[in-house]
Amino acid sequence: MRARLEALALARPDPGDGRASSVALAAEAGRACLARAGREPAELEVLVNCGVYKDENIGEPAMAPFIQRRLGANAGFPPARGAGTLSFDLCHGTGGFLAGIRVVAGFIESGRIGCGMVVASDVDPAGAGSAGLAFDPLGGAVLLSAAEGEGGEGFEAFHTEAFPRYADLFESRLSWVGDLPPRARPPNRDGHAFLVRQDEKYVTACVDCAESTVRRFLAARGLRIDDLDLIVPSRSPAGFPDELGRRLEAAGRIPPPCGPDERVHAAGTALALAAALEGGMFASARRALLVAVSPGISVALALYTRGPHRPDGG
Repeated sequence: MRARLEALALARPDPGDGRASSVALAAEAGRACLARAGREPAELEVLVNCGVYKDENIGEPAMAPFIQRRLGANAGFPPARGAGTLSFDLCHGTGGFLAGIRVVAGFIESGRIGCGMVVASDVDPAGAGSAGLAFDPLGGAVLLSAAEGEGGEGFEAFHTEAFPRYADLFESRLSWVGDLPPRARPPNRDGHAFLVRQDEKYVTACVDCAESTVRRFLAARGLRIDDLDLIVPSRSPAGFPDELGRRLEAAGRIPPPCGPDERVHAAGTALALAAALEGGMFASARRALLVAVSPGISVALALYTRGPHRPDGG
């Protein structure tokens, strides 16, 4: 039983609201996602939150239960009145959204659940007091459910590879401002500050790792680049999707941005999927490959397939 993509939604902060909240963005995207699918929050059986940069840099407790409460998804200890929503965080950088999809798909394929959601959102955890944190706040949510029939539409395979030799090309850490050299201190900031450093070689290394991983994955399955109708690289890091398209000689099969080329983080895969859905490319693709890279570097892939096309294109 495959897990199919039932709905997807994005959420951006209102410019007049002031400081953005990662919990609010994830919940807003989740509500919009459920509305598009015509489902109620109580139908959610698993909720996975993959956001990285959270409100006030909170690491514990998990943010997923707060998002679950805002969604109204079976609050309380599951099972509640015969039903429940299992919610938890899964932090895996810019590849976390695909990792979350893989986990929820596993629940669905096992027959344990029929419907699950993955959310991701990021905000400046220091409220404009960070250094090097160059992304726009964005929330994304995807709803997965069991495909009808055997061999129907859905996720067919997942794959992950790690390249630890590039671990030093991207760093993010929380530091006490007083311990930093003056040139590294965020302006007008006391106490703790969040620091992010991305080496100029990072994006190229991401593309190198992703290209080799994609080619090995396809070869192991007896496929070629030309057998893919659609390639959906995460919109993060900035510059990654366009360069990967050139390397794979598949630029025409990569969805263009659905708006300004936003600089995003954990919701980068959701943003890329939204472009593919809005442009109709995802619906018409028999084989689609989702690609995401995380600092480390690790590469995550997900192959989404549909049944054979009929001669009439149905």
